[in-house]
Amino acid sequence: MATIDQTPTDGPAASRASDKIVEQLRKMIITSDIAPGANVSEAYLAKRLQCGRTPLREAIQRLSQEYLIVSEPRRGVTISDLSLLDFGKLIEALLVVEATSVGLAARRVSDDLRRRLEVNVSETEAANNRGDLASVAELDSAFHNMLAQATNNHYLTDTITGLHRAFSRFGYIAWQRNQSAGDSLREHREILDAIKQRDHALARQLTRAHVLAARDRIVEAISGQTMTTYDGSEEPEGYV
Repeated sequence: MATIDQTPTDGPAASRASDKIVEQLRKMIITSDIAPGANVSEAYLAKRLQCGRTPLREAIQRLSQEYLIVSEPRRGVTISDLSLLDFGKLIEALLVVEATSVGLAARRVSDDLRRRLEVNVSETEAANNRGDLASVAELDSAFHNMLAQATNNHYLTDTITGLHRAFSRFGYIAWQRNQSAGDSLREHREILDAIKQRDHALARQLTRAHVLAARDRIVEAISGQTMTTYDGSEEPEGYV
């Protein structure tokens, strides 16, 4: 008897199905369960994820918007490579956008979000202590997403969330190499303390330092080298 694919093809049920697939596939990419640069077919992914083609294609489209996947007609799906050149551009974007955003967050953060940030930092520290770096990566993205939400500006929230989705793969490599995300989490705690004090200048300064420190840890983990990029201290050449 033929098997009928009962996966929803549209509407809220299909969206919920694709949400789960996005989470699973994103985790596989971030942890290099599917190697950077790998070319895979939709059939392979559907089998791995035990899902239908419709929600899978929606998930692929969403992850391509996060720069995790490149999808081309008749060429299957390619997992984005880990390029140091691309990483340098990602760091520049974070320096331009996130430090200012966190300064706004320190001024505008609600009591509820401040409590949620505290819970997030504690949960991330616990995950790091038990060596669960995949959960650390997810919680790290959630931390930066909540900082962006605290600005009460959905344009900033969408931009920063997307940047940190792309950043997670690089961060995971450094944490895995060191078998710990301890340095990054100490920086999170310092940023949170500045936000709790509503010290927007210090929060902005600590965030810029956090991004630069992450850059140095990741470049060393990937190549054993150093990288010079715009450091966020002044407007970069050609920046309007």
